Order: sequence, then C-alpha cells, then structure tokens
Amino acid sequence: MSALSFYRPDNERSLVSRSDIPREWPLPASVLRPSDFSRALLAGVPAASPSTGSMALDVGSGSGVIAEHLCALGYRHVLAIDSNADAVKATRQTLSTTHRSASISVVEADFAEVRGEGFELVALNPPTLPDVSWARSRNQIDLAFLSGPEGRTFLDLVINSLTTLLAPSGRFIFVHPAYLDLDRTTRLLSTGGFRCRILRTVWLSTAAFAARMESYGLAGEPLLRFAMARSGATSSASAFQHRSEHFALHVLEATHASSYRGAVSYSL
Repeated sequence: MSALSFYRPDNERSLVSRSDIPREWPLPASVLRPSDFSRALLAGVPAASPSTGSMALDVGSGSGVIAEHLCALGYRHVLAIDSNADAVKATRQTLSTTHRSASISVVEADFAEVRGEGFELVALNPPTLPDVSWARSRNQIDLAFLSGPEGRTFLDLVINSLTTLLAPSGRFIFVHPAYLDLDRTTRLLSTGGFRCRILRTVWLSTAAFAARMESYGLAGEPLLRFAMARSGATSSASAFQHRSEHFALHVLEATHASSYRGAVSYSL
C-alpha cells in the first residue's frame, strides 16, 4: 500500500505528440535539448498566484525553457540554477529573447549550494537513470541522465531540501518516470510532511527515449531496460505501468500536508 493515495487522471494513456515538444535551437553538445519530459513538466506548472513577490526556483535549468515558462506564468522572481556552465549560458540566451517583467537570476551552482526559502514553486526535471559505468558517455551530458546507483540520488536530495525551500503554500512540481520506485518517493515526501498527487500521466515511446540517449553517446536501450527491470523487481506500484513499447511518465505535485489541494486532474 502506497504511503500516499494518488489520483490517476483520465488521460493517463495518452501519448505525447511530437508536434507539441518545445522548440529546439542550436545548443552546446553538453546541454540537453528540450524533450518529452520537458513538455510534460511545462504542462504541469501552475500559473503564479496573484500575490506580489511570487518566487520560483528552476532546478537544473538546462536550455532555459522552464525558466522562460515560469516568467510567462507571472512569477515575479525566478531563480534558475545549473551546475553546467554551458547550460547557464544557454538559459541566459533563452531568457534574453523574452521580454518579461520578472526579476530573473541565472546562477551556475550545485543544488546543495542553494540557500533560500519562501519559493511558491520549485520545478524539477531530474536525472532518473542508474549511473552504471558501462552506460556512460563519459561526457558532461551524463549528469542530465544519470543519478547514483538507483537513478534517484538527485531527486532524493531535492525532496529532502523542500522543508527549507517551499513557502507554506508552495508547490513542488516534478516529473517521475514509472521506472523509478513511486512508493519510495511518496514515503520520502510523507516523512518530510508533504502530500503528493499525480497531475497527469503520459505514455512515452521506449524506443524514442533510448534513441535520444544514444544520440548523446549513452547505452540507451540496455540502460533503460536495466532501469525498468530493477523497478519491476522492487516496486509493485510501478511494475504494472510498464509496457513493451511505452513507459509511463507522471507529473507530480507535492505540497505541505496542511495545504493539500485534493485530487484534481489537468487536461492536456
């Protein structure tokens, strides 16, 4: 039994349309291009509340599309961080083409260096695959895909920091593929005093995701199969969500338990 109950929206079996993926433009080889994961996160991020001074944090800004979207949604202060210097440059380039009233800071930093509180929104598209030596490209792009022996080291680090980052009414919006242990994620959030719900679920092509990794030099297909096999063996809640040709990607929202909003789905 999961530590928290989830609402599964009606569109859980829908596939992401390639025509709806965020635009792509020339980026350094070390910066991840916008993807289906990016689009899912973009669709789940809520508009800023009418209150003045709404602050948002984009963790791992990459190409800058999430930070740009946060500005468009009305957040007054946006902090975008990435440990990759090329990604910081790309984010600044993306934001330089927009004309928003937001106060924007783009910083090269590890997440562990972030100090702050009162964010109304923390947005995250984390690396989610196991860091195994035989799968690496041995380039900086690995950091965008691989995260510790179970693929969740960075996600867990962010979850464990939410207490000091989120405002009382704040939201943590993040993408969570079904090959990660969903029960473990909900338990970790519950321990920290947070409730969680699924905003939406989409099904992504296994072959397309594997090919995307391979385009960056990683061992895409065997790595994805390895991650799925591990999840199926350790998480009964996630195992049923796998298909031979597609895998489920959840967009989750976590809030302080005292401000839980109930089960509401957002349509694509």
